[in-house]
Amino acid sequence: MQALANSLNVKVEDKRKRILIVEDDLFIRELYQKQLEMAGYAVDVAVDGLEGREKVLTNNYSLALLDIMLPRMNGLELLELIKKEPTKKDIPCIILSNLGQDSVVEKGLSLGAINYLVKADITPMEMLNVIQERIGK
Repeated sequence: MQALANSLNVKVEDKRKRILIVEDDLFIRELYQKQLEMAGYAVDVAVDGLEGREKVLTNNYSLALLDIMLPRMNGLELLELIKKEPTKKDIPCIILSNLGQDSVVEKGLSLGAINYLVKADITPMEMLNVIQERIGK
């Protein structure tokens, strides 16, 4: 369908829910991206906090998955920026990190994350289930 639209110079609007993954680890980023794309979501990725900031400010997302330990701007700083931006504050954000200390979890939730998932404790399928519970398919 898209190929036909391209050959006719017609723009086809993508109606899929769009998710942003902000993750600097290539393996994890690609693993989650493939899982979400196979489930029918459109997925954008960012490799650091500043790239994530740029994508959030210039695109519309149904959900953002944020790592905490990121180059150039950490995930908590990015989360805080999203929640302070009037046009982006309603984007549901899930923190997906290996940091599981209570104080870090509490900080993420207090900044507005709807969920905090520890990577070591969750499979990609379980992560997908959490997302589907939050935003549907």
